[in-house]
Amino acid sequence: RIIPGTFRWLIRGEQPILRSDGTFLRDYLHVDDIVDAYLHLAEFADRPEHRGRGFNFSDETPLTVMEIYEACCAAAGRPGTEPLILDEAVGEIHDQYLDSSRARHELDWSVSVGLEAGLERTFAWYTDLLAD
Repeated sequence: RIIPGTFRWLIRGEQPILRSDGTFLRDYLHVDDIVDAYLHLAEFADRPEHRGRGFNFSDETPLTVMEIYEACCAAAGRPGTEPLILDEAVGEIHDQYLDSSRARHELDWSVSVGLEAGLERTFAWYTDLLAD
């Protein structure tokens, strides 16, 4: 919610809102990396040693919600935009990120779209979407 919400608010000229205090840790992947991850998984899925195994996909770089918010603002060309911090995220896991070492080692998978490039692509997509 932080990425699409921030982009929508910035595109519409509204003040962005953070539901948390900004310290929660998260990690994100660009949709191109998610598709690539599942394609890698499909290539290896029929091998007996991979049947029934779980794989996590992550860039393994947890960032605070505030860091993600600031990266969104930079991608939108609006660095320094102050959010309204509600600090009312109740019942959420504070630190939520994954370890993709099994996917890297067993599936030969890795992230190809970095955070900055991914956010720039995503902002362009949202700009086009909301222009319609």
